[in-house]
Amino acid sequence: MLKDYYRGDKFFRHPELPQLGEQPRPCGLLDILRFGAGTRKLSEPTSGKIDGSLGGTGWSLSLDGTITDGMRSERRIEGRGIIDSEEWVYDYLGYLVPRWPNGVAQVDTIVGTIIRTVHHSTGQSTAV
Repeated sequence: MLKDYYRGDKFFRHPELPQLGEQPRPCGLLDILRFGAGTRKLSEPTSGKIDGSLGGTGWSLSLDGTITDGMRSERRIEGRGIIDSEEWVYDYLGYLVPRWPNGVAQVDTIVGTIIRTVHHSTGQSTAV
């Protein structure tokens, strides 16, 4: 089940990056490692299904996927969109991290991986 924390609009970014509306600040190594940032919107239209969007200024991916609950609560999501006349397709795999027994003010967290499934940007961004 998609917890309430994951429903609605969420800004998808590393905590060291500027908040929405802030001016960018020098981040050093983080600038090199940064893959991207955007706003994620997720909903659970039916049990076990995820849909939504991930995007920012000038780009958006439609999200469609599944939730598998159990020992490891898994999320598999495909993101698709047409950006600058090119098809973008990414696959996401994430797991809900258990809370620490003595943790304070914890929030639910998904950790995982992303892969570019289809080449885009005239071959400069190859599928990896």
